[in-house]
Amino acid sequence: MSSLRTQRRSWKCYLCGTDIVEGQRFTFTSRGPIHWECFRVEVAKAFNNRIPEDGEFLLELIDYFNEGIVKIKEGEYRMTPSLPQGGRVNLGGLGCFPLFGG
Repeated sequence: MSSLRTQRRSWKCYLCGTDIVEGQRFTFTSRGPIHWECFRVEVAKAFNNRIPEDGEFLLELIDYFNEGIVKIKEGEYRMTPSLPQGGRVNLGGLGCFPLFGG
């Protein structure tokens, strides 16, 4: 049986207090879950609104990875109903691959 979930998890952003739903861009810090936009505001405050270039670069990389995670999670939810039992997808000549622990 596939281990894919059909319900999205949710958390509360520790900075703004609103819901974060799986599929949105967010991250976790030592203080808990936080929207990506709220995190950027928090980082900017830590640098008196002048984030150094290397810090900006790291934030851009993390943002890039977060976008990929969001796309993967969205694919997981979109494909769940059509996946065969076992959570594997056949990509033709590329082979058959398990998805998300399936």
